[in-house]
Formats: sequence, structure tokens, C-alpha cells
Amino acid sequence: MTAVRVIDLTWIALIGLTVLGVALGEGASPDLAISLVVATITAIKGRLLIDRFLELGGAHPGIRRTVRTFGLLVPVLIVIVHLFGDRIASLTTL
Repeated sequence: MTAVRVIDLTWIALIGLTVLGVALGEGASPDLAISLVVATITAIKGRLLIDRFLELGGAHPGIRRTVRTFGLLVPVLIVIVHLFGDRIASLTTL
């Protein structure tokens, strides 16, 4: 498989995951299962972007791990906000 072909498949996967996320957002009730699915989709999309478009799959391990960890921060925060949103809001209100 050529590099162009891999990036094309990656792009199609990103579009598919985005459409899936939009479909979930349009009709789903806000419960923990949906938040976990959204966090998983976000993590997969982040990993694809980091490895394929930023080309960090072959980067120095320290840089690669740092960026991948940052990419996992958003999905983790999605779940944390779902679980503790009211508490976080009360702590951050003026």
C-alpha cells in the first residue's frame, strides 16, 4: 500500500467517525454510555491525526508519547466532565 493510499483511507475513516459522532449527537440522550462512545471516537480520531497527518508515528519516542498523551487528555476530560460536571461548574463559577 502506498503512502497516498494510507492517507486516503485515514481521511475516509476520519470522515466516517465524524459522521458517526454527529449522528450520536443528534439523537442520543446524555448518559455515560454516549459520553464513553464520544470519548472513544475522539481518542481514535486524535490518534489517527497524530500518527498519520502529523507523522509522529516514527518520531522520537519522547515526543511521540508526549503528543499522544496530550491527545488522550480531551477524551479523559469528556468523561470527567460528564461524571462531575455540576461539581466542576460550582467550583469555577464566579
